[in-house]
Amino acid sequence: MRNDNNRGNPPRRQVNIDTTRAHRDPRRPVQRPSQPGEMNVSAAYRAPRSNHPYRESNQNHTAASNVYRRPASQNSPKQKPQAARKQAAKKRKKKAKRIFTTILVLLVLTPVLVLGGGYFYINYVLSGSNAGLGVLDSLVNTPKEYKGDVVNFLVCGIDYEEGRTHALTDMIMYVNFDVKNKKINMLQIPRDTYVGGDLANNGKINGVASKNGDTNISLLANQIYKMFKLPIDYYLTIDMESLRSIVDTFGGIQVYVPRDMEFDGSKLSAGYQTMNGAAAEFFVRNRHGDGYATGDFARLEMQRYFYSGLFNQLRTMTPKDIFKLFPVFLTYMKTDMSVTDMASVGVSALQVPSQNIMMCRVPEYAGAERYNNQSVNVVAEPETADLLNTYFRTYGEPVSAEEFDIPQWPAAGQLHDAAISFMGEVDAEAGITSGNIEVSDQESSAPAA
Repeated sequence: MRNDNNRGNPPRRQVNIDTTRAHRDPRRPVQRPSQPGEMNVSAAYRAPRSNHPYRESNQNHTAASNVYRRPASQNSPKQKPQAARKQAAKKRKKKAKRIFTTILVLLVLTPVLVLGGGYFYINYVLSGSNAGLGVLDSLVNTPKEYKGDVVNFLVCGIDYEEGRTHALTDMIMYVNFDVKNKKINMLQIPRDTYVGGDLANNGKINGVASKNGDTNISLLANQIYKMFKLPIDYYLTIDMESLRSIVDTFGGIQVYVPRDMEFDGSKLSAGYQTMNGAAAEFFVRNRHGDGYATGDFARLEMQRYFYSGLFNQLRTMTPKDIFKLFPVFLTYMKTDMSVTDMASVGVSALQVPSQNIMMCRVPEYAGAERYNNQSVNVVAEPETADLLNTYFRTYGEPVSAEEFDIPQWPAAGQLHDAAISFMGEVDAEAGITSGNIEVSDQESSAPAA
C-alpha cells in the first residue's frame, strides 16, 4: 500500500558506508586487511603514538597531524628539540676525543717502537755471539771487586786479504780503561808474536782466532790471558776493509805524518794533513820502504799517529756524524758488548784528556830462526812483566815473568822495546805544514807476510 506521507520525497536507498575509506586521506596508502599467514608490516613496526619521540604536548592537534608527521631523519637540525641537539653534540665530542687520543698514542708510540726496534736490531747485529765470534770465558774477566773502576777490552782488526784461505787478526790491541782515574793505556801486540803450531796454523798470534777455520775471538782472548795474565771483559772486532769507509764517512781525518812514505806507487809526504780513506789505509798498513827496516815494529809506531788523529776526530763528532757511521758499524764491526754499555764507555772515554792516553807495544826480539819459512817475534818476558805491572795492573797484585805461559822460541838480534808514548806528545808533534798525498789506484797496502 502506498504511503502518502512520503509523497514528493525521493525513495530511500540502502547504502553501506565504508567509514575507513570515508575518512582516509588520499595521500595515505590503502591499508588492506592482512591475509591469513601474512604479517601486518605496518602494525609490526609502527611505534605507539604515545612513545613517539617527536610527539608534541598539544592535545588539540588532530589525528591527521600525528599520523602525517615526517620522520625524524627528515627534520632539519633546527627543528630538533634542544635535548636531542645536546646529545648529538656530546657524541661528536666523544668521537673527536677518541680520534685525538688515538693520534696522540700513535705519535708517542711510533718513535718508541722505532728506537726500541732499532736498539734490539743493532744489538743483535753487533753481538759477537750471533756473529759466531765466540763468548769470552768468565775466568778471564776483570775480578768482581774491581768492576766499575776498570774495564779491559781486546780490539782486533780482521784482515780478509784476497788470496788467503782464512782471516787473520793482523791488528791486536789490548785496552785498559781506568774509569776511576780517567786513564787509558793501550798495548799493541805484534801480529808476528810466536805462539807455536799447536795454537795457530802459521805459528803466530794473528792466526790463533782462525786455528779451526772460522774466526773465534774467544780463542785469542784466552791465549792472551794465558800468556800475559791480562783480564779481558769484552772484545771488539773491525773488518780492516772498513777503514776506507769510516774515514771517508768522516769526510777525511787529519793525521800527522812524521816522515815521507813511498811504496808501490803510493806516496805520503811529511806533514799534518787530511787523509781520505785510501791514504789512511796505505798509512796504517804499509811496512815497506824507507824507515821500515824493522818491519812490523815500525808500522806499529806509525799507526799511533793515526789513532791520535782518529781520537781527536771522535771528540768533535755530532749526533749526525754518529748516525752516518751506523751503516759502517753494522757491516764491519762485531762486539759482545751491549749497545748501552758501548755508549756509556764511549762517552766516558771521550772525556779522558790526551795526556792520559798511553800507547805501547809488547817488548820483543826477532826470532833466531824462521818458523814454517816465516819470520816470527819472541816475547821479552822480564821487560814485558815490568811494563804490564806498571801500566796495566793498577788494580790487583803484580805478576812476575815466571807466571807467564809463553811458548818458547830462540831469540836473536836487538830488543825492540815498548816504545812508550802518550797521545799528548804525539799531538804536540803536529807543527809541520801540510804535506802532499799521492795514492795509487792499485791496492794501497803492501802484501802481508
